[in-house]
Amino acid sequence: MDLGEIPRRNARRNPEKICLISGNKRYTSRSFNERTNRLANGLLQLGITKGDRVLVLLQNCAEYIEIYFGLAKLGAIMVPLNTRLNAKEYIRYFNITSPKGWIIGEQFQHVVAEIGWNLETVLGIVCVGEATGKGQIPYEDLLLTSPSSEPPININENDTAAIFFTSGTTGLPKGAMWTHRNILEHMVCLQIDLPFSHDDKGLVVLPMFHGPVTIPIVHQLLYVGACIVVSPYSSFEPGQFFKTLAEENITCTFVVPTMLVQITGYPEIDRYRGTVKQLRQIKYAAAPASAPVLRQAVQLFGPILTQGYGSTETVGGVTYLAKEDHVVSSPEDRRLSSCGKEYINVHIKIADENGIEVPTGTVGEIMVRSDKIFAGYWEMPEETGQVLKDGWLHTTDLGMFDSERFLHLVGRKKDMIISGGENIYPAEIEAVIDAHPKVKESAVVGVPDPTWGESVKAFVILKDGETMTEKEVVNICLENLGSYKKPKLVQFVNDLPRNSMGKVLKHMLKDQHAK
Repeated sequence: MDLGEIPRRNARRNPEKICLISGNKRYTSRSFNERTNRLANGLLQLGITKGDRVLVLLQNCAEYIEIYFGLAKLGAIMVPLNTRLNAKEYIRYFNITSPKGWIIGEQFQHVVAEIGWNLETVLGIVCVGEATGKGQIPYEDLLLTSPSSEPPININENDTAAIFFTSGTTGLPKGAMWTHRNILEHMVCLQIDLPFSHDDKGLVVLPMFHGPVTIPIVHQLLYVGACIVVSPYSSFEPGQFFKTLAEENITCTFVVPTMLVQITGYPEIDRYRGTVKQLRQIKYAAAPASAPVLRQAVQLFGPILTQGYGSTETVGGVTYLAKEDHVVSSPEDRRLSSCGKEYINVHIKIADENGIEVPTGTVGEIMVRSDKIFAGYWEMPEETGQVLKDGWLHTTDLGMFDSERFLHLVGRKKDMIISGGENIYPAEIEAVIDAHPKVKESAVVGVPDPTWGESVKAFVILKDGETMTEKEVVNICLENLGSYKKPKLVQFVNDLPRNSMGKVLKHMLKDQHAK
């Protein structure tokens, strides 16, 4: 089976069912399938075919999902681009992938103008919206002039469907190759362990260029014949979020923890108490969520939250914390701060530096084996070999299993602090600081120390109107952790550097300290 079979099957089974909504646009399964065919055939007429890379620089919209499945039917490789970069930053993606096609949104005309000299491999630029650039092809014109029949391309499940670039929290992004089989395997895991139904309506609010957190919900909803609603807003705002929930009768959505903070703290939340009752599942991922935030979310929404741990290389989550495991109980219960258990078709082991599995309760590297693991980094065989060894993905993340086999994420190998020969895990310190009622959020890094090698430094954001001293932060840690883990330095800040998915960029905090 390949990804193109999903819209084909839905068109056969429920041709008149609405499957995609964005603003005033409503598409049935039949019309959606025909539009994906027209796109694939139109690109084929431009000379783009199986194996060619097509860059996509586009804000969230219904067309984004059409493009995803249209390229899958063509056998071309979709390369979504982060919409928040400087124009010159896109040049590296052209150099890495040598694309044959480029699909842009009308608001990115300036990017084409600025880097147009770098487009020697591109056979055609298709514009969603008003095409004002020379030689650009309007998206709707391409569809209107192309046949709606299935494109004559044979797709293998092991063909690469997409290249998603890693989030770059530790350096420059790498292009992770996802095959049709990888993605379909992930859909099966999701549908068995965190199922959607045919009647669900899922709201997409996260940027679709972030595959691991957005594409899975899109796939899963279409996989079961449900309906996707793409938020008509270009950025997240809790009032607009609640308004869309109410207007479209949304039953499920996917957010990141920073959005949960905004949602639970929304001052007009009481207006939407009835609206939230229609929700059946809220998935969250991409970054750790503090226990206080999760307790607030569970109190607001009820037992409908689910979350997972994964990465670009794992093609979405490899563990999940189910609704029933979001338990708001005693402070000693650490289940809420865990990443949950493995999906049904995933095997995780916690290993030492030699790849040997360590006992329960011992911290080690998280290693993953599954058919959903990515195929490797695009044209980077050496880097691929460093993370894919003997059938296992070496994540470079550190974690441990508890006695019930819930996975607890400790941090990244590169984030681990070694002070005086002792291993210190930032996540453990952050959890203690974040639990204080005056603290909104914290981030802990290791900084150079002439005596100890590294010292612990905490960057702390306080809640509005609160004050705190460095000594208070240190004392919080002394009351809950070993003395060697306490921060030697504390800096109060207004915000933390993040990537577009809300992950804290700790290498930038280290650079900030060095200055």
